[in-house]
Amino acid sequence: MLKVGQDILYVVANEDRPQNFIFYSSQQSGQSQSGSGSGKLKANAAAGAAGVAVAFFPFLSLPTALVIAGAAASPLIAKLFASNQKEIPKELETSSIEAFSRFINKNICSLDEVREFGAQFPPGHPQAGETYKLHPLAHVAGAGKEKVYVPKDLYEEMLLAEREGELLKLLVHLGATRISIAKKIESSTCAQIQINAGGDVQGIATANISASTNAQQAVKTSDTRIFELAGRPWLTSDRISRKEYSWANFEPSWVALVEAREIGGCTKATLEMRGNSSYSLEKEVSADVKAKIYAAHGGIAAEKRENQETVFLIEVDFSTPKAE
Repeated sequence: MLKVGQDILYVVANEDRPQNFIFYSSQQSGQSQSGSGSGKLKANAAAGAAGVAVAFFPFLSLPTALVIAGAAASPLIAKLFASNQKEIPKELETSSIEAFSRFINKNICSLDEVREFGAQFPPGHPQAGETYKLHPLAHVAGAGKEKVYVPKDLYEEMLLAEREGELLKLLVHLGATRISIAKKIESSTCAQIQINAGGDVQGIATANISASTNAQQAVKTSDTRIFELAGRPWLTSDRISRKEYSWANFEPSWVALVEAREIGGCTKATLEMRGNSSYSLEKEVSADVKAKIYAAHGGIAAEKRENQETVFLIEVDFSTPKAE
């Protein structure tokens, strides 16, 4: 049963919705093993006197975004992806796997369940096999985001676009006559070659990186957009309705700009908006999880880690305020 405020949704097709999950690592090979690389779930066993359907899955059968969400949600689950798995007691590994099973059972839902719950998604969603994360403003009264979910793989990108759109709306309503938005991206790429001598596809919990080659490269790009406007007439007594803006109260520079315009009659301003923030994807957790997945596939696997910072530099001119 889905609940308002549920942070993660893992959506599966209606026919692939088992009642319970059990996961295993390479040390638990005695259980029935099935599952597809695409993450499509198929119940393959029955357990318990009540005949509860159980699906046994290795971690590799699940979408990477879902595994990352679990590792980020609980330090106990994150232990499964420690760099030196041999130092983790077997009892702790068992507890971690049980915690991950509880995490999945709590957050899995079918397409029908999502529709009945009334969850809201971007166009083209929801899709079976995808992982979604609750909008960061879901718990803000009046924001209207209580049941809005964003694809986890596109979480930061889509929220940055949403913030940019709301800022444009705010500037227009404040009487902007010219808006310049310069987008700059600076990224550092680390390419690693991972070697798993064992080549065990089930070894996600035990695979280690035995050799690596690193290379870093800085890339800078920029894109500037300019809006020329007639400008909304602005009176010295004008005030905007802040209830129309979901992000404004959480962006200190926006709040300062609004006060400068309403009280000080501001006619020119410069703002900076950064993409990396508290709701960004857990990059370090993501890198560790992906390292295990690549190594578990066996042989030699190449991984590319990219740390990226997106910055918007906004310059705006406003119409001159007029007395009533």
